[in-house]
Amino acid sequence: MGVSVNYKILLSIAVIIIASTLSGCIGGDSDGDGLSYSDETSGWDIKVYYVNGTNATIHVTSNPNKYDTDGDGLSDFEELAHLTNPRSSDTDGDGLSDYDEIKVYGIYAMDQDSERPYPDGLIDGLEVNGWYINVSGVKTHVTSDPLSYDTDGDGWSDYEEYQHKTNPKSTDTDGDGAMDSIDIDPVWNIKVTIDLLNFTLANSPNPYSISKPYFQIMINTNITTAAKIPLMHNNEIFNLNDTKYDAYKVDIPDYLGNNPVSVKIIALDNNTHQTISYSGITVKADVILKINGTQDYWQGSQYINEEEKTYSTSGTNGMLNFKIIIVRE
Repeated sequence: MGVSVNYKILLSIAVIIIASTLSGCIGGDSDGDGLSYSDETSGWDIKVYYVNGTNATIHVTSNPNKYDTDGDGLSDFEELAHLTNPRSSDTDGDGLSDYDEIKVYGIYAMDQDSERPYPDGLIDGLEVNGWYINVSGVKTHVTSDPLSYDTDGDGWSDYEEYQHKTNPKSTDTDGDGAMDSIDIDPVWNIKVTIDLLNFTLANSPNPYSISKPYFQIMINTNITTAAKIPLMHNNEIFNLNDTKYDAYKVDIPDYLGNNPVSVKIIALDNNTHQTISYSGITVKADVILKINGTQDYWQGSQYINEEEKTYSTSGTNGMLNFKIIIVRE
């Protein structure tokens, strides 16, 4: 909501200023503010623009016996020159005095939302005085530029930053490497823990029915190889209480495409091997323990707002219970 020029108001103001200057030279200006008695009492029209897109034309007057009728630091003559209300220290009601808007911040005292030509939807007083946000658990005070639609240039208007509770002067509020406008959580760095709870060996592929299981855990593109479990026999259950068996607080890129978080778990047997040939090269590899029916791995996903969920998967060779935990830091 930019401010359009009202030439009739400007013309009438110009006439008043010229007349007041002349009358001030020959008398009639008892308070010495540059306006004649008749001009102060008859007044003039101003136009006030509101943040909701509406506007109002208001007729105002000033006190001919006061240099600064409203005591805001602007003389009545300056109020006339800037088309503000000499009887209100805050003409547009945006939380900033007319003096501060004109003399300190260089913004429009008759417009609640001063950006031109595209207002951002935030009232000037809020942009200047600021508000509090919570970044990684820390209460932080932020402000924005009342003359800029998008203060930090990250693709979010200052109003959107206010809605998302991000810092309008930082393209990456939480410092996790993802710009606010494409961050799955712009005020927290998202990490993921895969907490393995217990594993049951159902049917070891080893001819002696003894396996040494371990797990490879892929979170998006990050791969963690957990510590190997001690030798197990068929139908034995091993509790995986130690974090060495987990993928612990894996830091994932916080881009929008990573929500939901993709997780893939492969169980292997370090006590049973198979021969694999690839491009003329033959190697020995640990045998995969099937923990998802007859498939070689379990794969799933979890949205970051789900925070913590417990899963159970079983297959030909064993059963695994685990949690996916979303960690915010």
